Amino acid sequence: MTAINMVSTLGSAWTVGLTGGLTGLYGAGPQVTNFTRVGPAMTADACLAGCASRALSQAMAGGLTRGQAQAVAANPRLFPANFGTQVHAALEQEVLLAKGSGQLSTSIQITPRGTFGPDVFDPVSGKWWDLTTQQSWVRGIHQGKYNGMFGRGTGLLYNRGSSNVFIAK
Repeated sequence: MTAINMVSTLGSAWTVGLTGGLTGLYGAGPQVTNFTRVGPAMTADACLAGCASRALSQAMAGGLTRGQAQAVAANPRLFPANFGTQVHAALEQEVLLAKGSGQLSTSIQITPRGTFGPDVFDPVSGKWWDLTTQQSWVRGIHQGKYNGMFGRGTGLLYNRGSSNVFIAK
């Protein structure tokens, strides 16, 4: 499995290729067996990983809404779903900005919240992307739901509490 970690340098995205499994010596995380600086990110995968990384940073900095915080205070198990809602809202904005600036194809589409489908998909290329945790991706739930209908999927994977985003194909 291949993972790509997005690194932002002076406002432009660079991809760093990390190859190996998604579990390392200390649990979830990439097991680095090779390190490659690929160069300026001009692929949809790299651009969307950058969008996801910025969305995670925004969600961590912005926190939960008042209503979400109250719900989590009453039931802490609601945190992952509420945090995910914040991340996905920020991802939607980042993808729209990337499309508007020409960094992403105009054929890239965002699945509206509450509608069946991956977070982002491109009906022209037959590719889709879904922002989720590494643990969820490894279970194969997303691939099982979307591969037949939307094409070939790519996971935009993160660990809660970190703004690092990895790509799994």
